[in-house]
Amino acid sequence: MLVSFPLIEKEGQEKKLDKKILPAIASLLVLGALLSLVVPAFAQMPALAIAGPTLVVRTIAEDDQIRKTGVIILGMTPPGLPEPPFSTADWLAQFKISITYNGIAVNATTLYCQVIEKDKYNPIKDQQFPAENLKTVPKDQSGLFVCKWRSGKPGIGVLDVYYVGTAAAEYIADYVLVVSASYTIGRTVVYGTDMQDICVLGWRVTPSIQDDGFQFDPLGSYVSCEDAALAEKDAAGLGIPWT
Repeated sequence: MLVSFPLIEKEGQEKKLDKKILPAIASLLVLGALLSLVVPAFAQMPALAIAGPTLVVRTIAEDDQIRKTGVIILGMTPPGLPEPPFSTADWLAQFKISITYNGIAVNATTLYCQVIEKDKYNPIKDQQFPAENLKTVPKDQSGLFVCKWRSGKPGIGVLDVYYVGTAAAEYIADYVLVVSASYTIGRTVVYGTDMQDICVLGWRVTPSIQDDGFQFDPLGSYVSCEDAALAEKDAAGLGIPWT
């Protein structure tokens, strides 16, 4: 560190340092030496993470609020039972949805859905560990569903998820719904994602139907969609396959 020392003129004498400022200069030199050691240490520290703007997507299942899942009924006739006098199909799963940007409700610039089927298999050759007697194999089935977002006010509304496949037992399963949205503000694009469940069944588990045709508990006594779906697929002749 280069320090410029002030000079004091004294008549008839050479220029020399004022003894009164020597302690201050010494302190300055010590401080400079300390800074030369400390600054490199700070320079090597990693940059701290800074929270940026976020888009928060929240969805709430309306079909079965106890099990927190959407429910779709394909309207198939249960094996061994006569065909019902009216259709019991319900190819629509409904969700409440809110989209907020830094706490403020906004309409998303884009919104799209992905749907993943959770198939169950009995592994034989590809077991991951000796005790594995059942495994879950995810399968992208987004092409079987269409999502429609309808807002009542900015950022607040409903998400209708329609099944557009065929009424076949092979599509009875527990599905994962992934809802992703983006919002553009100026030149910045922020993203948000939420997950939900959709239970696709061939028929209503419990036979009792209300006068208006609405079934309050489509899964009946089953504790989960997985249990209900496995039971229906087995009844339709589609047991758990082997791999």
